[in-house]
Amino acid sequence: GSITIELSVSTGGSYSCEAMVTPSGSTEFILPSGVGMDTTDVIVQVPNVSISTDGQSTAGEEYTLECIVSPAERLTVEWLAPSGSVVESGSGTTQLTHTLNPLLPSHGGEYRCRATLQGGQELLGEDTVNVIVSVPPPEVTTEYKAIPAGYILFCYALLIEDTPLLVDGLTMEWFNQSDGSSLGKRSGTSITVLSDGRRRLGIDHKPQMTSDGGVYTCQVSLSSENMFIALQQPTVTNVMYTVIVTIPTPSVTITAPSGPLYVGDSLTLQCRVEISDVVDTPVDVNYTWKNESGEVVSSDGSITINTGGSYSCEAMVTPSGSTEFILPSGVGMDTTDVVVQDWTPTVDLVLAAGRVLDVSPYNSFSLTCSYTSPVQGLVSVFTWSEQSSSGDSVELMGNESVAITTPSDGSSELRVTTSVAGEHIIVCSVSVALPDGSMKTNSTQEPVPVQGPVAPVEPVEVTVVKANTTAVVEWTVPMITYTPESYVVEFGEDSGSLSRTSGLLHSGDDITVANREYTTTLQDLKPYTTYHFRVKSTNSFSDTYSIEVTFNTTESAPDGPPLNLMVTASGSRALQLSWDPPEEDKQNGEITGYQVEWSSAASSNVETVSGGITSITVENLTPFTSYDCSVSASNVAGNGPKAYITGTTAEEAPGDAPHSVTVTGKSSSELSVEWRPPLLPYGILTHYSLYVNFTNGSDLRREDTRDGDTTSHTLTHLQPFQLVVVQVSASTSVGEGPRSIASENRTLEAAPGRVGSISIAVVSSSSVNITWEEPQEPNGIISYYLVRLTSRSADGMEHVSMQVNTTSLTVEELSPGVPYFVSIVAATSAGEGEPNEKIFFTEERVPSVSPSGVRVERLTSTAMNVSWTLLTLEEARGFVTSYTVSYRKDEGMAKRTTESVVVPGGEQSSVVIGGLDPGSSYLVSVSASTSAGSGEMSEPVVLAEDEYTTASTDTTTSTVELQEFSTTVFAYGFASGLVSGVLILCGLAGLVAAVMFLKAKRKGQKTSTPHGKDGIEMAECAAYGTAEFAPPTATKDQKQQESEDQAHVYDVVSPVAVRPA
Repeated sequence: GSITIELSVSTGGSYSCEAMVTPSGSTEFILPSGVGMDTTDVIVQVPNVSISTDGQSTAGEEYTLECIVSPAERLTVEWLAPSGSVVESGSGTTQLTHTLNPLLPSHGGEYRCRATLQGGQELLGEDTVNVIVSVPPPEVTTEYKAIPAGYILFCYALLIEDTPLLVDGLTMEWFNQSDGSSLGKRSGTSITVLSDGRRRLGIDHKPQMTSDGGVYTCQVSLSSENMFIALQQPTVTNVMYTVIVTIPTPSVTITAPSGPLYVGDSLTLQCRVEISDVVDTPVDVNYTWKNESGEVVSSDGSITINTGGSYSCEAMVTPSGSTEFILPSGVGMDTTDVVVQDWTPTVDLVLAAGRVLDVSPYNSFSLTCSYTSPVQGLVSVFTWSEQSSSGDSVELMGNESVAITTPSDGSSELRVTTSVAGEHIIVCSVSVALPDGSMKTNSTQEPVPVQGPVAPVEPVEVTVVKANTTAVVEWTVPMITYTPESYVVEFGEDSGSLSRTSGLLHSGDDITVANREYTTTLQDLKPYTTYHFRVKSTNSFSDTYSIEVTFNTTESAPDGPPLNLMVTASGSRALQLSWDPPEEDKQNGEITGYQVEWSSAASSNVETVSGGITSITVENLTPFTSYDCSVSASNVAGNGPKAYITGTTAEEAPGDAPHSVTVTGKSSSELSVEWRPPLLPYGILTHYSLYVNFTNGSDLRREDTRDGDTTSHTLTHLQPFQLVVVQVSASTSVGEGPRSIASENRTLEAAPGRVGSISIAVVSSSSVNITWEEPQEPNGIISYYLVRLTSRSADGMEHVSMQVNTTSLTVEELSPGVPYFVSIVAATSAGEGEPNEKIFFTEERVPSVSPSGVRVERLTSTAMNVSWTLLTLEEARGFVTSYTVSYRKDEGMAKRTTESVVVPGGEQSSVVIGGLDPGSSYLVSVSASTSAGSGEMSEPVVLAEDEYTTASTDTTTSTVELQEFSTTVFAYGFASGLVSGVLILCGLAGLVAAVMFLKAKRKGQKTSTPHGKDGIEMAECAAYGTAEFAPPTATKDQKQQESEDQAHVYDVVSPVAVRPA
């Protein structure tokens, strides 16, 4: 009859109530009323939300946001940051304040104040305000920091807040104030951040140069595109730093010419200043020279002195021009000592001609007087005079006294004319004036001999060295008697007419030379010709002749080659050459022989024949080889020019075998053979032959290539790891060459065959020694043997794998009575081969259980078939040597004799026993035996009495053997009638046929392949020394069925029966 409305913006509106009256209970006589209705409007008053701010919106200061809500009852008031998160909240309050202290750039944005119902999310009212943050410029500072060999200028900028809103718009840049060039700039996150939040930009100078001096400006600019950030002016901040550089102190060295300072000379000292490499601006050097008294003597870079003593040079480097950023250097200094030495001039007098003079026409001569001194630029005075016993016999044609200025030495030439023979002594004096007015004087003299006119002396020791077209003439002149002489050789074929002359030779102006030798060559002579010659000596006075000499010229080599040279092949190893003599006018004498030469790329030969032979056969050549042949004629003078021809020998079988034969394994059945052609092919190769010898006893095999260009071949259908020996030969059209040196290799390895027989030697009940034979087909080098040992006990299956390199292995920590299955695999590099397996016990125990699944069945009234399930190796705890079937009549408590039948071996799971009493039931049990003894008998199984036997039947017949079976059948008598006899006879025939059929089937049964974990499943048969392997999927019921099948398959024929006496 009533509703409660939770007031909100959405719940306000028009509401109506409808009512209808109905009778209580069930009655068909009263109907419900009609519907009555009323309507009302619910008006919800929305609260008023307004925002006011307090304080300036400057970053770093306090800033307050105030939200006023009216009315506020039952309302929740919240401040929401620009991110949408609630930063302040209150319930039922009319005023909610949010303070930002300090205000940061990241606080900028739209703030919202909202009012909602308590406990609900419906928005009843809200207001927003934009907070725009005024951001001041960053704080900018600079720092100068010295480092080895230089310095770094750092600029630091500190933002009001480390936020991407400001960092992304921050730019720092260094400028050189002098030229405005940028030295480094970084922006945003690329600027280095220090641990205190400052941003840093540095520029380094290594080394610090003088040009680095000046003013540097760090400019920091800040920008932002965020609408809620207002950057204060200025947005660009410039901070300057002044760098002042001091010029390093220079290195000063005083240099001077080598040697001492001589009296009268001057010396220049240089002050060498070495300025540091860091100075790269214009500079000036200030010099100060001081003597040993400390007096300043010069301010130049060098000084010239003429007195000794100690001198020092001081130097300071200053910047050129006016600059406030480069300071002068310190003062560098060096000191040197100067020593003065005395000296005397050296005078030398030389006769210009250097000879003995004659009176006429060579009656004048010149003398040169020279002097040397260690001092340059001095005035020298030369004075000439004669000292002679003949009085005034010479005329001085030059100045007798002359003064000259020379650099460091001087000379004067005197020309003398005389007509008086004899010796004249000429004197030269030299005086040198020093700067202080003193003189240095010295003198020397030279005797000059003069003689009268005379004829030349006759040349002597005249010899000749002859040749075919030239002759070398030599002679000696004992002395020159008067004036220079000339010499010439006069020669000819006729002694009376020496019309030809040699070249003219001169003696030279030095007429004092004695016994001088002269040589000249006579050209264009004829071979085998007699010549006459003499030497004529001439001077200005007369001629003189030597004795006349006669000689003959020698022969010369022929000028022409042999004619009509021909060559023909004489087989594969010889060439025949024939020719005619050279032209007669070019033989230049008697032909004494011919020189025959022939050569190939590999060799060259020479043979000489006498002059009368004009053909030759050269042998021992290389087949199918081109030879360059030549023939030249010779006489006693030598060989003439050659005649040339080329010849080729015929083909022959190759002279050597192919070389570099390599045999490479391609696979386990292929080998690749490669070789290089023979070095002596002796013709065009037609094909190659490969002779292949196999180490497995195969016959020698030959394979030929298709042509002579092939140098590889593949041998196929080989055995794995088979050693093959290969020889290769080459053939031409003439025949086959020798075989190469045998090369061998093996095919690649393959997985080996099965290992040989496995032998188990029991060492103790816990260890055995396992040995095995190597595989008959190793197919390579056995790299290892993998031995897998598997056991199955009550604890489960255990597998152990061992890798060995020998054919034996000792295994320890084994357990007695547990069957072990060993599998051995051989391996090569190509993989593992097939396994060989064997089962063994370290020590056999008696079976742990009796055979199960014992079943008995009458075959006839006196024979039964007993079958059972063979024991597994685990159950047998050894190899079963036999099963024993025990049976006795079931006569209650009466003591009856128990008979037994032993079934040898462990493979048979059934036996037929005859000689039974048709009218008796039997209790049958089965036990198994190992080499350790017999196990327990199974629970007895009852064989019921023959249902066809009557009480009147004679049962006195004892148990009979199976061979007495027919007699026992007829003992039943004719009471059974003819039908019974026929049935028994048919049963006997069927029994015999079944025995023969099942024997044949037993012989044909095969052993299955073991499998399971690691490829091994433990055998389920405990037969002595053998193992049968069956798939592991057989269930217990299936095994029972298999046991029944085995009874029908194996054991229809009874073994030897044992019965008591």
